[in-house]
Amino acid sequence: MLPLTKYLHSRFNAALALLIMIVGAWLSFSHVDILAFAGDKGFALPSAIEWFSDSLMSFWANVICNLLIVALMIWINRSYNFIKAMTLLYVSFFAFMQLSTPDLLDEFYTGTVLCMVLLFCTGLLFSCFGQRTPDSMRKVFMIFFLLSAGTATQYVYAGYMLVFITGCIQMRIFSLRTVLAAGLGMLTPWCLMIGSGLIETGELHLPAFESIFTAIDMAETMVFLLTVLFTALLLLSGMVLTFFKVLTYTARRRSFNGVMTVMSVFTMVAMLIDYTNMVTYVPTLNVCAAFAVSHFFAVHNTEKSYVAILSLYLVYIAIFVWKIVL
Repeated sequence: MLPLTKYLHSRFNAALALLIMIVGAWLSFSHVDILAFAGDKGFALPSAIEWFSDSLMSFWANVICNLLIVALMIWINRSYNFIKAMTLLYVSFFAFMQLSTPDLLDEFYTGTVLCMVLLFCTGLLFSCFGQRTPDSMRKVFMIFFLLSAGTATQYVYAGYMLVFITGCIQMRIFSLRTVLAAGLGMLTPWCLMIGSGLIETGELHLPAFESIFTAIDMAETMVFLLTVLFTALLLLSGMVLTFFKVLTYTARRRSFNGVMTVMSVFTMVAMLIDYTNMVTYVPTLNVCAAFAVSHFFAVHNTEKSYVAILSLYLVYIAIFVWKIVL
């Protein structure tokens, strides 16, 4: 393996990519008008976009949460090794993918929180593989508790409950006890919120379906859509090109990859169906794509793979520069 190729898989490259992401986010925040996203897409509580009134606090909260997302990605792969390779390439890919949509990086919003919750729940689910124990049932309860609580602020959490129900089947823990634990998890946060007076039954309402595309011009819309399309194509390519390799893995590792595949496919389909709320799914799409693409390069770790990796970096950096300069 060439030194440059080896470097791209290292922690030093991951750290540099994160530094570039933070610096780029600050440049965007300092020189470009922040795009106001539509809020109030939950059933009872304010959406995450409304949690910080100060734009600087919102910026740093989002940057910190993006770093937490990276930490969760590293935790999941190192704990369960579903990529089956010593690489941190997924960190740099995620950093540059996030950088290509600076509007979503400069402001704290539901997409960031959703991504953190999904990764944390994925880690909990992976730890339950083949174990129908009381501890596993508690973890299932926690997964659906968090997703159900999230629906109070944004309806997108509800759809991912289907992903984790499927995940329970893939983890070989699906049973009547699992269904009961999931059902109690869904019900409990609402009982707590209503019982404590945090929300009143009269405050329950349907989400506001306002599209972000009404707030940006046609050129910005096209660049955003092309960026999302490019990332989705990378995700699909990574999944397809590693499919036969995944079949050679152990049943445990195949199950982990199966969960990530279901989450990836659901996210892409949800972005098409729920297109007015597409921005909320972007960080999760980027995480799935970063894992899939890094999995491909880990499997096909040739000496010249650095050319393709650096080319992908440059594409996302070019999109960022275009948005900043123009």
